[in-house]
Amino acid sequence: IDQNFPEGMPRKITISGATHALEAARALVNEVITGAPAAMGAASMMGMMGGMMGGPGGEMMGGYPGGAVAGPQVERIVDCPQSVVGRVIGRGGETIKDLQMRSGCRIQIDQNFPEGHPRKITITGTAAQVEQGAVMVDQKINDNGPSAVVPGSAANTIDCPKSVVGRVIGRGGETINDLQARSGARIQIDQNVPEGAPCKISITGSAQAVEAGSKMVNDVIHAGPGMGGGGMGGGGGMSGGGGMSGGGGMSG
Repeated sequence: IDQNFPEGMPRKITISGATHALEAARALVNEVITGAPAAMGAASMMGMMGGMMGGPGGEMMGGYPGGAVAGPQVERIVDCPQSVVGRVIGRGGETIKDLQMRSGCRIQIDQNFPEGHPRKITITGTAAQVEQGAVMVDQKINDNGPSAVVPGSAANTIDCPKSVVGRVIGRGGETINDLQARSGARIQIDQNVPEGAPCKISITGSAQAVEAGSKMVNDVIHAGPGMGGGGMGGGGGMSGGGGMSGGGGMSG
C-alpha cells in the first residue's frame, strides 16, 4: 500500500501473485474498502498485502489504467535515474496515467531506494502492451525537451502510415534502435495523431546522419526491416537510453 500521496488523495494498493490469489485478494480488499463483511480484519489484510508485495509497501506509484487486463501477463523492469523520475510521473501523476492509458499496461515506479540510486519502473501487461509501454517510458526518461535540435544539426519529418509504424519500432524497440545506431541520428515517432492520419517520424542529427536515417526509415516503411543498408549495429537509441527525447504525445 502506497500512502505517499497528498492529503485527501486516494492511496494505491498493489496486488501481485498467482491469478487465483489476485482474484481472492481483490475481493477481500474491496470488502474492506466498501465496509462489506470481510473474511479478515484490516490488520490481517495488511499482513497479507505485505506478504504478497514481498515486504512493507515501498513508494509505489501506478496501476492498471482500467482494471486488470486480459491475456498472459509479462513484466519488464526499467531503471530510471532519480533525477528524472518526476518527469515520468508528471504533475499529480498525469504523465504516468497518460502512458498507461496509451499503452494499455500497468506502470509502477518504486522509489524505495537510497539517494542517488536509480528507481525501478515495472511495466506489466500483455507482451505487446509491455513493448509499447517500455518504448514510451524510455522516451520520457530521455526527454530533453523541445530544443533537442542543436545548432549545426539537421532535421527531417517523414509521414508513416499507422499500419506499418510497428515495423519501424520493432519488437521492444529493436528496429528503431538499430536504425539509430547505424545512422547516428535520433529517431522519434509521434503516434498522437487523429484517426486516419499518418504518424510523424522525426529524424534529427548531423546532416549526414539525418540523410542516412531518412533513407533507412523509408526503406523499412516500404520494404520491411533490415533493408536500410550498412552493417548491423546494436543498442543505443531508445532502449539504451542514448539521448532520445520525446514530448507528451511522443510514443514508439
